[in-house]
Amino acid sequence: MKVISQFTDFIQWIENLPAQTLSEADKLRCLKKTRLLLSQHQLLPKIPVITVTGTNGKGSTVHALASLLIASGYRVGCMTSPHLFSYTERFSIDLQPVSEQAILNAVNRLAHLIELNQFNFAYILFLIGLYLFQQANLDILILEVGLGGRLDPSNALDADLIILTQVALDHTHLLGNTRESIGKEKAGLLRKNQIFICGDANPPATVIQQANQLNCQSFWLNQQFGFFMHQTYWNLWLPDRMLCSLRKPLMHSSNIACAVLAASKIKNIALNQEQLSLLTSLQLPGRRQTFYYRGCEIILDVAHNPAAVQYLADYLKTLPPNPNTFALFGAMADKDIPQMLEIMSPIIHTWWLTDVPGKRAAPAHDIAQHLSTSSPIKSFNSAKQACEDILTFASAGSRIIVFGSFLLVENLLALLSSKA
Repeated sequence: MKVISQFTDFIQWIENLPAQTLSEADKLRCLKKTRLLLSQHQLLPKIPVITVTGTNGKGSTVHALASLLIASGYRVGCMTSPHLFSYTERFSIDLQPVSEQAILNAVNRLAHLIELNQFNFAYILFLIGLYLFQQANLDILILEVGLGGRLDPSNALDADLIILTQVALDHTHLLGNTRESIGKEKAGLLRKNQIFICGDANPPATVIQQANQLNCQSFWLNQQFGFFMHQTYWNLWLPDRMLCSLRKPLMHSSNIACAVLAASKIKNIALNQEQLSLLTSLQLPGRRQTFYYRGCEIILDVAHNPAAVQYLADYLKTLPPNPNTFALFGAMADKDIPQMLEIMSPIIHTWWLTDVPGKRAAPAHDIAQHLSTSSPIKSFNSAKQACEDILTFASAGSRIIVFGSFLLVENLLALLSSKA
């Protein structure tokens, strides 16, 4: 592998890696090989590792947990996916993305140690992250699982604490088409006697069985910890204390609850009022993010499966009704598009449907076939064109909902930034 000197060359290389459809046996061999290489090249972390898995809410939980740990004086590395604008977002130190040059240095050093082309996209990014964090003098490492858990690259490490945010139907062609099968894949991260925090109020039996068999130190939502929502505030309860009259957070309360509990378990942190105030204002880009453009309200959400879209719809129903609510939607073909559209249809007056970049994307004209509504529909084969059109059409007082894909939200954010 040649030395990569430009970040654009890195992007071209990693995004053009040949697609690998690996069997389960191949994936298990890849995990075993990765563990061996990490040990041989001293890349195994010597600090506490927290792994976060789940269908939705992983990124928010990672961000909340990192924020609380940083506020307590710890130096924290986070590996997340996907990104909105740059691969640098996937590797952060104290929630600040690493530099492009740092990634180039990591790639070239790893290529000197390891034949990187033997690995796929996910594994290469995992190895880059571990190399970057090894150089950073961290106190804690937080990993967001890319897909599933049992066969994900993150399972090459024995984490000190596992968080499961929730289990819902997504990536069913890879993880199974029931919550039980998906739960089994996510619970494949668990180790004997490990600390396990489950933020799913109704976890699949496969998760409960695995945690019990491994004698995990388990904390279940609504059993060992939980929260009470009130009209203007919320209360959070942990195994040893109650945190009362907290201002409502922008993030989902169950994700915040998991983060607070994890912070207390991994470093025995007793949060003070100043640290708790962080919870109210935390928000990730593209998660129910609101902008105003020429008097039009724009809500961006990367929701790309029915469970996430339902959460978005429930939030929208708490807002003042707006008869001029427009949707900009695009998604990957392997997603449950009919169900996502059905959930949102009662709220939407007019639909803008678009292709999004990538070979997996569903064409807009195919998406339109799933809309059983009399609402007007406009279709585009360019996300940029669709974004331009809906911003031109929308008048003051109207509301635009953008959802379905990280790539679509990225396009709208980039366009709004150019018009600022």
